[in-house]
Amino acid sequence: MAQPSQQHLQGVQQAWSRRGKDLGQTLRVSRFSSVAQPAPQCLIRDIGYVQAQVRPVLTEEWVRQSAAPGKLTAMATVVAFHAHPDDEAILTGGTLARLAAEGHRVVIVVACSGAMWPSHGTVRLEKFRRSAALLGAARAEHLGYYDSGHGPMLFPDPPDGIRFVRADLAEAADRLASILREEGADLLLSYDPVGGYGHPDHIRVHEVGVLAARLTGVRVLEATAPRELAIQALAVLNAVRLVVRHPMRDVRGYGTPRSAITHRVNVRRQAAAKRAALAAHLKPVKGEKRKGRMSRLFGVALALPAPVFGLFFGREWFTEPGAGPGPVLSDVLRSRP
Repeated sequence: MAQPSQQHLQGVQQAWSRRGKDLGQTLRVSRFSSVAQPAPQCLIRDIGYVQAQVRPVLTEEWVRQSAAPGKLTAMATVVAFHAHPDDEAILTGGTLARLAAEGHRVVIVVACSGAMWPSHGTVRLEKFRRSAALLGAARAEHLGYYDSGHGPMLFPDPPDGIRFVRADLAEAADRLASILREEGADLLLSYDPVGGYGHPDHIRVHEVGVLAARLTGVRVLEATAPRELAIQALAVLNAVRLVVRHPMRDVRGYGTPRSAITHRVNVRRQAAAKRAALAAHLKPVKGEKRKGRMSRLFGVALALPAPVFGLFFGREWFTEPGAGPGPVLSDVLRSRP
């Protein structure tokens, strides 16, 4: 087997030099956001934890594998685009933690603040920044929009902003494209055409992601879940009344048929990081109340030991638009021939 080149070894060292600098800084909010810039003080305490969690063992075998044919680059920059704070942990938390642990640069962008109205404050954005740090992200951004809500009524825009579903598509895509260019991104993680489960903001993420990728030429993978698995899981959750807003007639259109999925990532080793990131969102702050059945559902999940949590949440799925036939891949940095 060929030995890794000196150039590749230097690339690994340079990437970790940059990552150490990134983790020594507080994460920031985008210039597109009206939210105050300083990150919460808890991040300062988290830096040591994050460094301990994401530093890989740079064995010769690991370096050799990272240079294997078919990968984007030896050390990649991956931008994950999500709708709301907590989506990054639920849908791609394990994948992002794994990428960060391998030394790649991870950037997370959320379209919405997690608030419906100005009076709801910036609590969810603060939790998002903490979650991003726990996953090993080097940068966390808010694209500057308000939540649109998920229901039959679309509320008017707040006086100081725009709901994401009403955002001009070209403007939103240009905001995301600016980050992709600034980062020199190698890969964009976005959502499938139905946004996983039909949420208007999630569908808008797909639309904006498609256009931003077209503007920049960045390769894109779309986070999803096997439709067959979604039907089985939500049938059980509906039966025990842990989920009530997802009638089975709608569920049958969720996710992606298993035959169309191109990437299945094993993230059981990242179960602890994924669970910690999710817990950062669910833990109430002073004056905040947890609400909703989904909060209770994830509360039950967080009570599970990490190995058991990994059994239930230890797989993440993606589909690559336009990919030809081939095996299901286990590494998002690889693509089918």
